[in-house]
Amino acid sequence: MVGAGLLLRSFWKVLEVQPGFNSEQLVTAQVWLPVPNDPKNDPYPTQEKRDVFINEVLRRVSALPGVSQVAIGGANTAFSGQRNAQGFDIEGRIAAAGEAPTAELGVTTPDLFHVLGTPLIRGRFFTDADNDKGETVVIIDQTAAERFWPHEDPIGKQVRLPFRPNPPLRRIVGVVGRSRSDGLDAPYMPHLFVPALQVNLNAMTVYVRTAASPEAMEEPIRREIQSVNPDLPVFGVRALRSIISDSLAPRRFAMQILGFFAATAMLLAAIGIYGVMAYFVSQRVREIGVRMALGAQRADVMKLIVRKGMSLALVGVAAGLVGALVLARFISGLLFGVSATDPVTLAAFTTLLALVAFLANYIPASRAAKVDPMVALRHE
Repeated sequence: MVGAGLLLRSFWKVLEVQPGFNSEQLVTAQVWLPVPNDPKNDPYPTQEKRDVFINEVLRRVSALPGVSQVAIGGANTAFSGQRNAQGFDIEGRIAAAGEAPTAELGVTTPDLFHVLGTPLIRGRFFTDADNDKGETVVIIDQTAAERFWPHEDPIGKQVRLPFRPNPPLRRIVGVVGRSRSDGLDAPYMPHLFVPALQVNLNAMTVYVRTAASPEAMEEPIRREIQSVNPDLPVFGVRALRSIISDSLAPRRFAMQILGFFAATAMLLAAIGIYGVMAYFVSQRVREIGVRMALGAQRADVMKLIVRKGMSLALVGVAAGLVGALVLARFISGLLFGVSATDPVTLAAFTTLLALVAFLANYIPASRAAKVDPMVALRHE
């Protein structure tokens, strides 16, 4: 029961976590541009061709009824399990071997932060001027700013990202709010973002904010993207809230399984205590009759039986509590925001089991108190 309670509290703690963006009414779709073996067959051989494709997708999807905002990012969709962690260099710093700073690298069109609802902490967002002809720039999140520039303003600092051989320095132009991309129960990772118009973006994700039902918009979004190029694979068209829900499936499953066994244990405990006390009462019916014949009140009989039953039950509760303190540590890896010795959970379920034990004792006791003394004295 304590294990189920700890997992239940952990699950609610996870649901209270803010991912750093607004996932409601948001649909994502993934697209891969072809990378043929023969460059002559590449329909998007240049950055200009890719930019035309991106702008056309944005134009057509944004024209759909109910769509309010559209943007494009890299393939590593939040909560999808895809990672793009890369080491990078900070201008003016020499990192020791194996100690280079690492961050999750993201690619975005200028409107992606607006679509996701990611707040701007300082500096600016990307603009249409941040293209392959403009200055190479980068935006970092609050986690990266605190980890790599803890006592200074990162705006204007320069970093070198491993996007191509001899990559240029990129100037930091903005700091955005932190986000959890690996799961609600995962720690914050530092993030760096570069403009989609400054890199060769072959695998991309389309983010669509809609006023209509996200599930109802999945097929129209797929259709509009493929209308730009029918040969391109469009997959993973899903509401982001569904992706987040699926990311919680292992934790939800563990909670449900352990909850089922906890409920079964509670039921067996109640039946067991009731059965023992009913047998105890049946063995002492004659004694109860004698007591009542000598002047004992019904309340006295009930106190006698309940006290006996509760003394046994509380010994069991105490033993179970000790066992819970030991065994709860084995599920500590599944806990989030709750310790294995969480006093609230221990107190709540100890009290609940004691209450169940009391009710299991009270029913036989109340029946015994209603026995007619003459009938009880004739009991064999």
